[in-house]
Amino acid sequence: MTTPTAGELALLRTQPQQTKLYLSIFDPQILFQAQVNDVSIAKGEQVITYDNSSGNRFVVFGGMTMFVGTSAGAKDKGEIWLRDRPTATEIKVGENSHINWEDDDYLTIVNFAQIWPVYPRFVQSGEDVTVYKFYDIPYNVDNVDLGSFVVMVLIMLDLLTHPQVQHRFIGTHQRVKM
Repeated sequence: MTTPTAGELALLRTQPQQTKLYLSIFDPQILFQAQVNDVSIAKGEQVITYDNSSGNRFVVFGGMTMFVGTSAGAKDKGEIWLRDRPTATEIKVGENSHINWEDDDYLTIVNFAQIWPVYPRFVQSGEDVTVYKFYDIPYNVDNVDLGSFVVMVLIMLDLLTHPQVQHRFIGTHQRVKM
């Protein structure tokens, strides 16, 4: 890092300093709309039966955002993420307890995939505990090996001592156990 000159320091110390601020408003495209078709729907429901649909359900995929509201396009009752593409009559959503579902609520799926939390669920049966991800999918051994580390110590030493040397990096499936 270079040291600022006296002129640069004088400029940094002048008042008032100013900046240009920019604002962008994201208005995601509506892909699919429907209404809840279940008079006995309860809070926490994850499979939503719908009717009165419009739009193309085949362009919708898991992870997209769905607004739930009392009118078309509204999200006054909440937002939730989709677990999968809607079927002809049902939409699977993530675990929720913040939406008070009611018959004829409006569902609006938009072209926006937010970052949503996914909470594990633990079910104990005697001495055994089953861990579920996505509420109903049993956890397997996906993350038994917690991460991989890039091993570049010798290469970095060579680059530091001989900067003119060219190296070719080839990815392999080797893991370093800690």
